[in-house]
Amino acid sequence: MTREEQRKLSDLKKQLTQTEKLRAKEYGFKRSHGFIYKFVADFAYWVSTHISADGNNIIVQIPLKYIPLDEVLWDVFECPENRKQPKSFHISGAFVSEFFWTDNKFHIPIESSVEDTYCLVLERADTFINEYANKLKTAFDFERLIEKNERQGLNRILLKILAKDYQEALNILAEERMAKRSGCFSSLEGGNIYDFAERYCQGKLLKKDKVGKTRFSLDWAGSVYNHEGLSASVFGDAIRGFCKEYDDYIILSPTPPIKDSSYLQTHSPTENTNGLIPVEIRFDYPNGSFKHFCYETDNKDEIYWIFANYWAKEELPDMTKFKDITDEL
Repeated sequence: MTREEQRKLSDLKKQLTQTEKLRAKEYGFKRSHGFIYKFVADFAYWVSTHISADGNNIIVQIPLKYIPLDEVLWDVFECPENRKQPKSFHISGAFVSEFFWTDNKFHIPIESSVEDTYCLVLERADTFINEYANKLKTAFDFERLIEKNERQGLNRILLKILAKDYQEALNILAEERMAKRSGCFSSLEGGNIYDFAERYCQGKLLKKDKVGKTRFSLDWAGSVYNHEGLSASVFGDAIRGFCKEYDDYIILSPTPPIKDSSYLQTHSPTENTNGLIPVEIRFDYPNGSFKHFCYETDNKDEIYWIFANYWAKEELPDMTKFKDITDEL
């Protein structure tokens, strides 16, 4: 590259920086410490741009992240002071969860000026973000997006911790260490983030066993998982595998009952349910009476979180969605 070409490229980079400062806000984006970004619900999108080596294009990538994982990371890595930081810290701060870099990379030709081209960049970025925002609404959505990416090991672990599935988090940790990955972050006192995560999960499991709270068993089409062998991934695998062609079911039973509920169950869709998946919950009351409720949906993600929250948080589902079918039994 000649000196003239180097000067031209340097000038274009300066123009890009100045344009970001001037125009990003007009398109609904924020700017902090050189980062251009946008928050949509629980997700953050970063518009990463640079001038191509030949100076002819602005190259754009838009990595994204699930914001609640930051607070999980801060709990695990023992840095609660990060919770007091401004919201922009989720983008530019130290010790935050990793961004997921999508495969999408845009090359926008610089035809007139950097400023005009950058406006096209922001329009394209806004369209991209809206498309993803329609698909990404929950932790489960993000988990499905990253599940096959080997660079997302830490986020996969944090997602399991968020769901209180500490045993599965430890299982992923073991896989990561077998692959000689460490999760990037290290402490001045010694140990990396995976060491902290392991201690955190083990402590939670010991505390849960020690307190002796509600214990669960799961019947998956005749295969019974006791309390120690149960994890959210078990009923997650079952629910994701439901289809019309195969008769399948799961029954999750707490001991003692949770607010008089004896079990939560679901089974694969049938012709009688018009392709919908029924979720049922039974209540057995101290006076000997009972009630049975049913809710039908085709949203497997929603069903997963109904079961995950019942198991991990001991929370009943939103009963306003359920129909009383006691008289039909």
